[in-house]
Amino acid sequence: ALDVQAPPVYSLIGSDGIGSTVQIDDTQTSWNSWQNILVNGLSSQRPGAMFYFGHGADVALGPDPNAHVGVFTDQMENFLINGITTGVTNFFTPFGFVFLDGCYTANGDWSLAYGIERRRVTANEYTQRNVPRKAFVGWTTKKYVGVGDSFTKAHSDFVTIMFNNWSANGVTLTTAINQAIAATHSFLAPDIFGDDTIIWDWTQ
Repeated sequence: ALDVQAPPVYSLIGSDGIGSTVQIDDTQTSWNSWQNILVNGLSSQRPGAMFYFGHGADVALGPDPNAHVGVFTDQMENFLINGITTGVTNFFTPFGFVFLDGCYTANGDWSLAYGIERRRVTANEYTQRNVPRKAFVGWTTKKYVGVGDSFTKAHSDFVTIMFNNWSANGVTLTTAINQAIAATHSFLAPDIFGDDTIIWDWTQ
């Protein structure tokens, strides 16, 4: 669980870098709507990208997936038709970049649910497979990142610096994360699956 009381939010970012931030109300209807947006909105604009902030776990997002206020990993895999079945990889709706900013999100199969390998993949391997480069970012630990209705300043600064440096300075994802850590003095690095050397224009 993420130690924050603020409602979960997500940003869907097109391959042109333009996106919008939307709050997920803690209702079954809102979570179902989010899942449908992921399927219908991004399937025609792959590879897309998403940033999520909210309650997290290795197998679930949201405050109470058992009460349908949230989503389980296997549900997302089924919605997006991504995952590994009997050893065979099936990524029907792969994302170019996903950052699940919640507790323990790197410990389960969330990267697979979004069509990103749960391991490091080099740019050369993606090129040889004729697959667009992809990356997933998540945390292996519990994150104390919010108080009341907002981020703590340290976490807000980390996320802001990471995205600003990555999108504006032409640096790799790993470099942007390391720069944000150095600037805030507050976090160990999150886990990265896929290609940690991708730049902001993840379609290149």
